[in-house]
Amino acid sequence: MKLDRLRRLRPAQGLLATVIAITLLLGARTRAQGPGNNRSHLPTDWSHRHIVFSPPTSFRQAWELQKEPRFWHQWARRNEWALRSANGHVEREDRDRGRDREHDGDRDRDRDDSPAPSNESMRRDWAMSLGANGTVGAGQFPAKFSFDVNAAPSCANDFIAFNTSLAGVSPTTAAKQATADTFSALGVLAPAGTFTITQGATSLVLTAAANNTGNNFMVGSNLLGGAATNAASLAARIVALGGPVGVTATAAGANVTVSALQKGIAGNSITVASTLTNFTVGSTPLAGGVGTGNIVAFNQLYTSQSGGLPAGLCGTNGPSVYWSYFTGTGTAVTSIVLSIDGTKVAFVENVGGTATLRILKWKSGEGTGAGYPVAVDQDISGANWSTCTAGNSCIASIAFSGTAATDSKSPPFYNYATDELYVGNDNGVLHKFTGVFLGTPAEVGAAGSWPIPVDAGTILTGPVFDNTSKNIFVGDSTGQLSFVKEIGSVTGVCGAGSPPCLGMVSQALTGSIVDAPYVDASTGRVLVFDGTETTKQGSVFQFDTALTAGSKVTVGIGGNGTTPLANLPFDILHGGAFDDAYFSAGPGSGHLYTCGKDPGFNNRPAIYQLSFTGPIPGPAGVLVTTGVPAPLANLTNTFSLIGDACSPISEIKNGATDRIFFSFATNANPPAGGGTATGCTAGQGCVASIVIGGAWPPAATTAGIAAPFILTGAQSGSGGASGIVVDNVGVGGQESSIYYSYQTNSTAAVTCNTTAGVGCAVKVTQSALQ
Repeated sequence: MKLDRLRRLRPAQGLLATVIAITLLLGARTRAQGPGNNRSHLPTDWSHRHIVFSPPTSFRQAWELQKEPRFWHQWARRNEWALRSANGHVEREDRDRGRDREHDGDRDRDRDDSPAPSNESMRRDWAMSLGANGTVGAGQFPAKFSFDVNAAPSCANDFIAFNTSLAGVSPTTAAKQATADTFSALGVLAPAGTFTITQGATSLVLTAAANNTGNNFMVGSNLLGGAATNAASLAARIVALGGPVGVTATAAGANVTVSALQKGIAGNSITVASTLTNFTVGSTPLAGGVGTGNIVAFNQLYTSQSGGLPAGLCGTNGPSVYWSYFTGTGTAVTSIVLSIDGTKVAFVENVGGTATLRILKWKSGEGTGAGYPVAVDQDISGANWSTCTAGNSCIASIAFSGTAATDSKSPPFYNYATDELYVGNDNGVLHKFTGVFLGTPAEVGAAGSWPIPVDAGTILTGPVFDNTSKNIFVGDSTGQLSFVKEIGSVTGVCGAGSPPCLGMVSQALTGSIVDAPYVDASTGRVLVFDGTETTKQGSVFQFDTALTAGSKVTVGIGGNGTTPLANLPFDILHGGAFDDAYFSAGPGSGHLYTCGKDPGFNNRPAIYQLSFTGPIPGPAGVLVTTGVPAPLANLTNTFSLIGDACSPISEIKNGATDRIFFSFATNANPPAGGGTATGCTAGQGCVASIVIGGAWPPAATTAGIAAPFILTGAQSGSGGASGIVVDNVGVGGQESSIYYSYQTNSTAAVTCNTTAGVGCAVKVTQSALQ
């Protein structure tokens, strides 16, 4: 590998490329020591979007920033193809065509950026059930793990994990028919017809015949004991062939009882049907299954499912459930975080009114779905991870100390350098845990130290630890932005005592902050998104890491004369995303994209492009507060008190094309109706993308795909998608993707792989969202 080759990746990022190149060269020296020594794992969870790194201003700063692994992770995501090439995994280069191989990144089965044809707008690579009402949650994210960024994507080892937000139920009972299927003893002729078992999009059809080949089962006359023989024959074929639909069967006399193979609630959706003569169908669907998972992961990701889509890198059979666990009777409603090697995950489960940190060492093959979980093999709570028996899945659980409170908005933030974790609760208190993935997990609790009251009685966002300032930034439900000085912090002043302490300065922005702050560790600036602050506007605020000097940009007003109401969806403002130029050429060349409100309608989303100053005339990375261009509006239509709040925005540059992705809950307004939501389905929620880098605003979104919206019932007013995780860049089939869950159950209009009435984990391709 040549050093100048990495420098050519992004000319303005020469310092960074040089540091990374040195790192790679040093790593390459150990390659001969054996396989596996040079794998570079790439975890992607919610935290990677909240601590970012624009180009370092000096070699020294670049070297210091590398102490934060997220610095390397960010670089690797944006230069993934080069890492593979440098390590011998890309077979050719495109020098002869005057461009990098990276420019081929969009050459999936969808080869351009044109809007998805209307007949394809409802297609998805795959969709997997999370169970009825299962969802990652508004503004929360699944977590993606890539086994080796230096190699081609791995079907076996790459995975994505979803919390379900469902109350966990111990898997104790498999579903079965309460009333058996019965062969009549009266028929002279052998039964004829079919017996069908269906689970989700998969069916098993068995045909009565004179043999037991293929999907046939042998039958004879029901007289003189033949009914019992026929029942045994049918049950035997179900046992032999029922795996794909998750069933087995038993026979007793002339009766056949179908039951689920696994314990859990998913089996309760299995149906049976028959056209057999001289036969009575028993109860359907199956019933009595008990067991609900808190967390589920899928591998074999780069695949297609039903609907005739071309094969991906991993085939056409859809993803596989990698593991699925019941971890407790509470609900996990915030984002998951990953260990750096992906072998463990951490998340918060609310149990009986108290937030509890769960740290899980998973084992592949345990559990077969959110509705078919298993219990963890071994509980090591209070002990070191070395006590986890080899070959077992293990869990450590720690209830938050102090006054009982749940955690509804604060996903945990993990510090890779110290094996420590920070997380807030719904009573305004910030907690710290040590030994999380590598030692003895425990909460830090000492007088005058942790946990730290930040803003009593408020709901905290996720905390963000800045390794440069050693400060932890957190927002809350009253619109206050605060910081905690960790040990080693020299930025800002303690309100009392010495670090760890609550900073003396906070910013009372009013309104409500629901997403964690964003910190650019290179420029030392903090961004926060406030849904409805003092002036009843959605606003983006920026401060330094001492929370002193600040600026503000408004991203929507109540132009229709309606005063926003507290805690309704259109009062919520989720986080934005920076474009590639921000990272490659510096903040002065880049932009921040956020979903604010239509200037004329405070309940309709609009996408804004915000800018930053360069080195001249002032410091780099200062939010520009004047001359904000008009947003892309008209994405939705009709006034609605249930609102059209957007999800957080996500971004990826794939090849030459830089895209942002986001969703909104309802009332999509496609061009056919005079709107700008290309590819969306009128009246539904939508996941949409925009190709950025050209004139702003564009005429419309580039592509879109429907997400369900429910108007009535228990989930009334919910729709759209959770936070969106972006995947690889590359040329393989369905390799470059995004992942999310619906915020509501699938419907007849927008199903989950043909199934309605369930929450859904979804993967679609980046280039055309199909």
